[in-house]
Amino acid sequence: MRTSKNKSNKLKGRWLSPSAVIEALGCARSTFYEWAKLPGAPEPNAEKLHNLEAWREFIGNQGLGRPTDPKIEQLKLQRLAVEIEAARFALERRKQLYHLASDVEADWIARMSRAKEILVAKFEGEMPSLYVGKSAPDIMKMNRLAIFDALVEMSRMGAE
Repeated sequence: MRTSKNKSNKLKGRWLSPSAVIEALGCARSTFYEWAKLPGAPEPNAEKLHNLEAWREFIGNQGLGRPTDPKIEQLKLQRLAVEIEAARFALERRKQLYHLASDVEADWIARMSRAKEILVAKFEGEMPSLYVGKSAPDIMKMNRLAIFDALVEMSRMGAE
């Protein structure tokens, strides 16, 4: 893969965190810090970053660890690239599951505004003329039906 070769080339001569150097060298954290105590071990820079090439040279000169096979390093970098891509994909999927609070608020306000319009139209426009000559229990039944009708109409708003 071209990406892995580019990444491998970018690692050369760069200053990396101890974790990144440890992963690139393929050694245990405790081993790395034991080697760091040895005389002539590469020193970190002011930001506590290490030079990977200097560490490889030191390990080779001292006969420490096992020699690093470039093919294995390339495979590790390819695996890391795949893991990064999988993490990006998972992040994109999660982003689609969430909505901005401002969008939800705007949608809620629009729906409540429409609900108010429906209720006002029912109870101020349609219902008063139907109340004429009706008893209180009949008016209550009519109101229940009007509320039900308004709720049915409001439930259709989500399907639009």
